[in-house]
This record gives sequence, C-alpha cells and structure tokens, in this order.
Amino acid sequence: MSGRWFPGITPSRPAPVDLDTSVPHPARIYDYILGGKDNFAADQSAAQAAMAANPHLVTAMAEWRADDEPQPRPSPLEAGGYVAVARKD
Repeated sequence: MSGRWFPGITPSRPAPVDLDTSVPHPARIYDYILGGKDNFAADQSAAQAAMAANPHLVTAMAEWRADDEPQPRPSPLEAGGYVAVARKD
C-alpha cells in the first residue's frame, strides 16, 4: 500500500493487527463507564461487571478532581478506584 502512495519508501513497521472487539480493553471500558461511545459489547459487559463489584467506581471516575479544584471532594470510600487522567492547563 505504501508503494502506491509513497514510491520508494518502505514502511518502518508491519501493518497493524486486526482489532478484536470480542476482547475488552481498559481504555474502552473506561470510555463506557464515562458514557462514551467508543466501546463494544465486550467492553460494556466488563464495565458492568466492574460496576457491580464496586458500586463507587462510577463516582470515583466521574467525580475525580485535581487537588486545587473546588471542594467537596468524594470521600475515600466513594473514590475507592484510581484512574489516570491527563490534563492540559
């Protein structure tokens, strides 16, 4: 394919593997829990199982705040799950 678009250039890596939507992925599970649209049935099932096991999971993800943001913050019991969030100021 690259030969047609860029004659003489060889790809530096192999073509990506096919996406297996039957296997849940943490990023898509997180997307589903936050109400996103970029997830599949396997991600939804895994997210629902996680939410059933930890009822405060949604609160912990939707109510996360940086230390300098307005209070009140969720209690430690409510925010029992930890997630990584990137932020641009």
